[in-house]
Amino acid sequence: MNDKQRESAPLQRNIVLELKSYDQVIRPDDVPRLYNGIQLTLKILPADDGEAKPTVLVEGDRRALLFLADLILAQVADELDCGFHLSPSWRGFSGKSDCGLYVHSLPCAEPER
Repeated sequence: MNDKQRESAPLQRNIVLELKSYDQVIRPDDVPRLYNGIQLTLKILPADDGEAKPTVLVEGDRRALLFLADLILAQVADELDCGFHLSPSWRGFSGKSDCGLYVHSLPCAEPER
C-alpha cells in the first residue's frame, strides 16, 4: 500500500487499544516504529485576535494524527515510565516543526519533578 492509499483508507482501528486487548504490552518507544513515513508538524503560533498567549498547532494527515493518539494512549498505559520525548529533530516531524513533544502523565514517577 502506498502513501496515497494509506491516506485515503478508512480508519480501521486503534493499534494501542487493539494490542492491549490481546494482553500485549506496547510502550511509547514502540509506537513510532508502527508509523513509518508519517509527517507531523508542531508549530507555536503567535498570539493574535486578542489572545494573550500563543497557540500550539498540531498538523498532519489522518495517519500522523492517529500516531499522536496512539503515542498518548501508550504513555497513559505505561506503568514503567511517566514521560516520553520526541526531539524536534525526530524524523517524523516535518521540517516546518518549531518544537519537539514531551508527553508526561501524572502522578509523576519521580516525585522531585
